[in-house]
Amino acid sequence: MLKILFGFIILFFLSYNIKAQQIPAFPGAEGYAKYVTGGRGGRVIYVTHLKDNIDKFGAGYKGSLRAALETSGNDPIIIMFQCGGVINLMGTINCSRSNITIAGHTALGQGICVKGYGIKFSGQNIIIRYLRVRVGDEIMQNDPALTFSNGKNAIIDHCSFSWSVEENVNITDVDSVTFQWCINSESLYSSTH
Repeated sequence: MLKILFGFIILFFLSYNIKAQQIPAFPGAEGYAKYVTGGRGGRVIYVTHLKDNIDKFGAGYKGSLRAALETSGNDPIIIMFQCGGVINLMGTINCSRSNITIAGHTALGQGICVKGYGIKFSGQNIIIRYLRVRVGDEIMQNDPALTFSNGKNAIIDHCSFSWSVEENVNITDVDSVTFQWCINSESLYSSTH
């Protein structure tokens, strides 16, 4: 009896520091934000068209990428695409919500390309995958393709950011952000200024 009790005591002390295994954000996730959950387990919001119409209050119409990213609340959401092609933005998208996954690899055909303006994030627990952002200089503004500020725990995977004036990606005051398998290329140095 004493041997069994002694065995349980040793087993207890040996298993004291064992922690539950964390689940990666997705297969192949690496870096500081490897274990971000994004919108896992949350509701799914579908992008159903490529238009970026803005109503009189500055909000996007239902089914647009803008409406999906500007959804209020911090409950977990997953943004999936039922379309594919180029989304010509009418203005910068400001996404301040947390607990979000953008699943660009669910888009049809060649995927999703956003052009004209950039996207700004300022939340936490964010996963962005398979998205292309090409700002360009047609609108004569200096918007980076991606801005991430005042946030933490984000992973950006298999995305590309190009053709912004001076800087394609602007990251400030953040913690635990991972960029993996992304392309940041061809910023337009002397384009509109």
